[in-house]
Amino acid sequence: MGTDEIVKINVPSLRYALNSCKSSLDYSITQELIGSVSDSNVWFAQSQKTLVDGFKKMIDVRYKNLEEQIDKYMNLTSSIEKYQNLKKQNNRLDLEYQSLNDNLYRLEREYYMVYNEAGEEKETYRMVNVKDYYVEQQMQENRRLYNENKIELDQLKSIISGSI
Repeated sequence: MGTDEIVKINVPSLRYALNSCKSSLDYSITQELIGSVSDSNVWFAQSQKTLVDGFKKMIDVRYKNLEEQIDKYMNLTSSIEKYQNLKKQNNRLDLEYQSLNDNLYRLEREYYMVYNEAGEEKETYRMVNVKDYYVEQQMQENRRLYNENKIELDQLKSIISGSI
């Protein structure tokens, strides 16, 4: 499963669908069927036992397996949601990094004294690029968070892809 596919998953809708599937596993109807089929006044033959055993297997094995699989997917929705949130945060961090990078250097006037041919002192200036070390620290913190998120995103992507 690709990154874009994970980001496009509508987690609330997925949770709702999984809950609907799980609640549709109605054991009571199957239990009623078992009761009806096992009634010796209705039917008594070897095929009755086979059918009752089939219904019991459906409850004990198939329904339970299906319910366990739905529970696994329900747990997976938290990983998907976390992945989506980290992806959004990294997108914001990228934009913030670009903005910080644009402000890493600024032009400032640097004043100094010069002497003319007559030996008179005169103040003048030149424009110099000055690095903003506070902005540089913010950029480093931004990249640290981004890289931590990237590691977690890769782990979550592996979990999600391995489970679907």
